[in-house]
Amino acid sequence: MIIQFLLSFVVVTVVDIFCMLLSGGTIQGLVNGFELPGIIIILALVLFLSGYGKSFCVIFSSRSKLKKLSLDQLRQSEKSLDFAIRALLYICLFFMLVAASMFYMNFDYRMTLGPNLATVIGSVYYMLFLDTVLITLKGSLKKQIISFMAEEGEVVQAQKTPGKTIVKSVVKTVCVLLLIIAVAWGILFYHVTNLQENWKPSLLSFIDLPSALYLIFAGVPLMLVSANFTVFGKALAAVFKNKKITVTEKNLYENAVSTLRLILLFIGIQGTLIGFIGILFNLEDRAAFGLSMMVACIVAYYAIIICALLLVVESRIHKLCEE
Repeated sequence: MIIQFLLSFVVVTVVDIFCMLLSGGTIQGLVNGFELPGIIIILALVLFLSGYGKSFCVIFSSRSKLKKLSLDQLRQSEKSLDFAIRALLYICLFFMLVAASMFYMNFDYRMTLGPNLATVIGSVYYMLFLDTVLITLKGSLKKQIISFMAEEGEVVQAQKTPGKTIVKSVVKTVCVLLLIIAVAWGILFYHVTNLQENWKPSLLSFIDLPSALYLIFAGVPLMLVSANFTVFGKALAAVFKNKKITVTEKNLYENAVSTLRLILLFIGIQGTLIGFIGILFNLEDRAAFGLSMMVACIVAYYAIIICALLLVVESRIHKLCEE
């Protein structure tokens, strides 16, 4: 699993550097002194005190050693990953709140604003960065646990799905999405105010190819690293075909969908934070500040919309098993 850890770490790092460069910042904008090493050291100490240290270190084992572990050991490792994700939240929020307090306490001294604001943004960014890696590993580990527990006699007879059923599902999905977009745009149009003469609200303003590529370049490789990419494809096929599935398939499909959902959510917010950092490098152009903020938020918009759709997919998967 050490290879999966390194691959996921490299993927997130590369796409974040790509995003930072597109945002007008520099690679140094992703590094905030000793903050990241400090967070990792504190996390290691907390894991040691919690008793999950040994179970957590399993993620650095080879694949052959991982296959020799018992079901109980695998579950303990999964629990250690859950604990690490929760611990990161508290650790990074602590740094963020302290830095935010110092930011406002020293608001009249411009020399301190940059470092304090960098710590505020950096704390959240590092939390999401590490959580993305841990979620990828957890998705892989949970898939192994589900496969370990699979019942050999659990079989569902193959069903032929009429082409009309698939077409109907696709059409229904597209129509609902268009209706959601129309309602959301109507709410925005009538409940926000814009006095900028050089920019008019338009749906085209929310189309940004780099933001979409950022999510794709992160989501696809990380799903491949977690060994859930193919499973996710099967999950979508089952939903559109409205095909009955087994309990094991349900667990595998839900794990794949939830893994992608969390990865995209964390990556999307990372992209927005990186966009904010990029804006800090280009504060001279005050006229473009608002538009730059909107562009920075687009990747998070995309991630949130996709996550909402994936929640629907998870619900449909659960229902297919009950049927």
